[in-house]
Amino acid sequence: MDLAHLPLDQELEFKRKRVERALSARGIAIPVPLPQPSPRRRGARARVRVALGPKGRLSMWQPRSHRLVAPPWEAMARPEIVRAARDLEPRLAGMEHSWRKIQSIEFRSDGRRVVTVVHLRGKARLSDCELEALSARGALALGARAISGDPVVRLELMDLLLGFGPLSFYQVNLEVNRLLVSRLVELLSAYQPRAVLDLFGGAGNLSLPLADRGAALVIVESHAPAASDARRNARVNGLAVEVRTADAARYSAGECFFDAAVLDPPRMGAGSAVEQVCLTRPRGVAMVSCNPQSLARDLQPALRAGYRPVCLELFDMFPLTSHVETLVLLERS
Repeated sequence: MDLAHLPLDQELEFKRKRVERALSARGIAIPVPLPQPSPRRRGARARVRVALGPKGRLSMWQPRSHRLVAPPWEAMARPEIVRAARDLEPRLAGMEHSWRKIQSIEFRSDGRRVVTVVHLRGKARLSDCELEALSARGALALGARAISGDPVVRLELMDLLLGFGPLSFYQVNLEVNRLLVSRLVELLSAYQPRAVLDLFGGAGNLSLPLADRGAALVIVESHAPAASDARRNARVNGLAVEVRTADAARYSAGECFFDAAVLDPPRMGAGSAVEQVCLTRPRGVAMVSCNPQSLARDLQPALRAGYRPVCLELFDMFPLTSHVETLVLLERS
């Protein structure tokens, strides 16, 4: 929470300048607006992953150190996650033989209920008694395996109901995610796309609303649990969507037809996928990134291919931190 000491206006300006500097370093001149603020500035995160510290205390690594510290729960996490963490910690204190077996614990919220996901070290195993103690309240998963309750987080998004299993990524800020998806769908819908390609598509968070508007959709996602969730989300919502479990960074032009594209790569960036997408000459390309440096690098091949940025918007997905989510719309010139 490196910007928690700043007032909101200074925090947003810091993020704006961070994106502006990253683009300028690559010779890209695009007006950069202030981020759209998060409806929740404190207690915004719907996903929190922690380690076990001394005596089984839930802890986080202090930045740039090997020191475990107490999480800033109220500033960081949604209230329902704070309650779940505080309920679990006393039970962990009485499970001394379990501490070294547990690598991390993740709390995942849909805004109301919380799913607790325990990740073990190597080939460690937990006994039935240990699992019973961990699952005293709420839903519990041991990695991908459901132990008690329903381990799927379900989110309502633009008339769709999307499910995310224990290992699938979803955005940490539920309210800002809705703003981001709504804006992306609005921008790409202006092109009236017949077919959309979604690279690094996860469980379909960004692109399934476009399929719901009638576009044929292909999702490419390398993480098998997320790809499985995308198929299930399409089926549950009555959408005919093709989901390919493959490395989106290795996508090659000509693998499918599309006239609009969505790219939401990991922090390292999209690699050669941007160039390959532009070879197909879609009318519009929406790029989403949480890393200004890799975004600036990914924009360069698109600009060389004759695309121009017609919209750049920032979303304060990670309040009180220096991180920011960026949406760029590229149009064929």
